[in-house]
Amino acid sequence: LLARALSWATRAILRAPRGVLLVGLVSAGLCLVATVCWMGFKTSRLDLLNPESEYNQRWLAFLDEFGSDDDAVVIVEGAGADGVGVAIDRLTETLEREPDYFHTVLSKIDIEPLRHKALHYLAPDQLQRVNQVVAELRPAIAGNWNHLELSNQWKRCNDALDHLHQSASPDQLAYVQHVCDQLSALVSGLAEALQRAGGDTPAAPARHHFDRSGLGFLAEQLMRDSPLGAMASHECGHLLFNDGRTGILLVRMTQTRTNQLGQGSRAHGRLLEILEQDQADFPETTLGLTGLPILENDEMRTSQNDMIVAGLVSLLGVAALFVAGFGGVRLPLLTVAALLVGMAWSFGYVTLAVGHLNILSISFSVILIGLGIDFGIHYVARYAQLRTEGSSTDEALPRTAAVVGPGIITGGVTTALAFFTAGLTHFTGVAELGIIAGGGILLTIVAALVVLPALIRMAEPDDADWCPPRPLPFASLCAPSTGIPRLVIIAVVAATAVLALGTTRLRFDHNLLNLQAEGLDSVAWEHRLLDSSDRSVWFAVSVAESRQELFRRKAAFEELSTVHHTEEIASLLPERDTQHEQAIRQLNQQLSHLPESVPLLPVTPRAPLMVELQRTV
Repeated sequence: LLARALSWATRAILRAPRGVLLVGLVSAGLCLVATVCWMGFKTSRLDLLNPESEYNQRWLAFLDEFGSDDDAVVIVEGAGADGVGVAIDRLTETLEREPDYFHTVLSKIDIEPLRHKALHYLAPDQLQRVNQVVAELRPAIAGNWNHLELSNQWKRCNDALDHLHQSASPDQLAYVQHVCDQLSALVSGLAEALQRAGGDTPAAPARHHFDRSGLGFLAEQLMRDSPLGAMASHECGHLLFNDGRTGILLVRMTQTRTNQLGQGSRAHGRLLEILEQDQADFPETTLGLTGLPILENDEMRTSQNDMIVAGLVSLLGVAALFVAGFGGVRLPLLTVAALLVGMAWSFGYVTLAVGHLNILSISFSVILIGLGIDFGIHYVARYAQLRTEGSSTDEALPRTAAVVGPGIITGGVTTALAFFTAGLTHFTGVAELGIIAGGGILLTIVAALVVLPALIRMAEPDDADWCPPRPLPFASLCAPSTGIPRLVIIAVVAATAVLALGTTRLRFDHNLLNLQAEGLDSVAWEHRLLDSSDRSVWFAVSVAESRQELFRRKAAFEELSTVHHTEEIASLLPERDTQHEQAIRQLNQQLSHLPESVPLLPVTPRAPLMVELQRTV
């Protein structure tokens, strides 16, 4: 039934070969236009994984919580920390001036923004001291700024000295010294104002800021004594290692939501330009670039370029081998032309069915060239044989379709089904490759059975006496092996056994860097980063539900021989305490109504000031 249907279809094609060919070429052109306009490229390795899988669900949840942008890593190598730091600062300034390309730049650890949360880092006794000072200043907070006039300030100093006789603690000594310093500064300012008032210059009003009244001093002191102060003194500065000879700069690139290859290609190119410019300004340092988005961009770019080259080489190689083996030029070139039409259809199919290519499925064109050409070879070989026997073109083509067509369809469909089966896997990269390659093979079958007959009918002479070129006599070359079947089987079994020994040396290579093309700068810099420090762009993430669980997990990880080191942020954050947070909220409520600037304080009356001065004496 299949042979009869193919024979009938071929005869219909032969009645209008130009129309069939025109429809084929126009549809192929439309498919290429659709590919150029709507075909996408996914460079992320995350796009290779099944979003429904358990492990990927955990990763996607992590990205939802912490963001999906990866860091490009700029590496600066130099003779010392000073030169490396200067180069990093220069790069930071340049990158921050270009928000269209880069939206986040991290060059150093700076905990200054955490100062606004410093109260959360205080111990309960330290927070109690803050409450005491706020209580002491409550009249000023309520609007009675006379509380801060000179006589009252002097009274506070005297009270502090009285307490000092009772408990001479270091904190009390520091506080008294601070109050005395503030009084000295205030008196000096008043004396200067009085001097100006006695001359031609108008007297300047004396201002005394609220943050210098004792609360600001206490905040600074507590800040130094808190864990935040310890971080500020030990963990701030540039991201340096190797005794300051190597520094890194983390950059997040602005993504352009387009279908172009590599969404970060535009920012990637600009980053390379900036590094090249700064390298000329800092010849004593060496600048490099790596990081996951850079590796992925380089990977996809080189893959695309290599696939184009591999596709052209394989197509030319197949055509050359076809010509050499077949003994002619015309029929092999017609077969390649039909294959190209089928591949154009395949690109349109990919655009409609999947919409994008990834790092694995980008290789499908080479697969189609290797497998799709087989259908045309079988078809042309049988056609040439029938022409050699004296059949005309109109007679040979329907007979060819009837004889080899069922075999072509059967072989092609089974091959396509094998690829489509891969679409059932949970690994999205392989599944998409299976769907793309399976559909592409079916379309190359259509091209071999529809477009190729039309091309042959238009190009081949319809002369029954015409004899096509004779192919190489492969049958005679294989004939000797048919006389010694047992020996051939023994040789095959022996060769299989020898080759099977190679499976003992087969290992799984988990290092994704080995997937990259040799000679890429991003790969070379990543290797240098791995060899010279414990830094890497590769890491595992474990998200815990509580601090206790996190610390328990960290200890367990560090006992594993496969774990080099762990990093966590919980130890840098204060532990949540309901009473502590309630006290901070109360402080906020008390201080939330303070004005932006302190009003002018009235001149201190002489009598109360003299009382306090005499008390000090």
